[in-house]
Amino acid sequence: MVVDTGWIKAVIAACDRHPQADLFSGHVYIVWPPGPIPGWAKNCRSDVRGWALSAVSESSASGGDQPIRPDRWGCGNHFWFRSKLLTDSSQFGHQWVPEPGLFFDHMAKGAKGVFAGSVRAGHRLQPHLLDPATVCKRAVMIGRSFADSYVRPYRPTVRVARLLRQHPLGARCGALGKVAYYAGLYAVARLIGGNDRWFERRIHAIERITLILEILRLISRDPAYSLWAWKRRD
Repeated sequence: MVVDTGWIKAVIAACDRHPQADLFSGHVYIVWPPGPIPGWAKNCRSDVRGWALSAVSESSASGGDQPIRPDRWGCGNHFWFRSKLLTDSSQFGHQWVPEPGLFFDHMAKGAKGVFAGSVRAGHRLQPHLLDPATVCKRAVMIGRSFADSYVRPYRPTVRVARLLRQHPLGARCGALGKVAYYAGLYAVARLIGGNDRWFERRIHAIERITLILEILRLISRDPAYSLWAWKRRD
């Protein structure tokens, strides 16, 4: 990572503007490695950019301060929090990407989060992260890690978990429908081949399919998400 000039002052200013907030995240832009940049990486959408390149949409830099939803989190390479959150029960989980769980845990207890677009840092992208085979493997690892954070443990403040608990049958059917959609998207992307736009669609489909199937696998073993209300426990 490389921080902009005045980064510490910008962090302090963001904290001063939001005394009620405890968790913060800033804007992350990409510092590209030497050499040609694949078209899929240069032009990818925000829902892929976040996990594949560990950066956020450029439009967020001018968006000012925005609240972070209780089922969202700050970009893992650029976030900070107030020291009062450092307690014996405040720790990273065992997921490959542990930041979501940390944010979810604190926001479930009432902590507020803020994205401060004026606080900027650059992600020095490692060249191997642009390798197609590496990106496909990363999509699978990201999907599994995010799934774990969304549903374990059950947190009513996380929308995905809440829907699966409140509407166990309907939510599962909807999830299977999304798997079918993304499977079709993946198949089309593979048929079209090396086109940059469709490679981006392919890795997006891989991440989504992995995420949904892993969520369904995890909740099938967790009594908190039982199809039968009388069997559920937190």
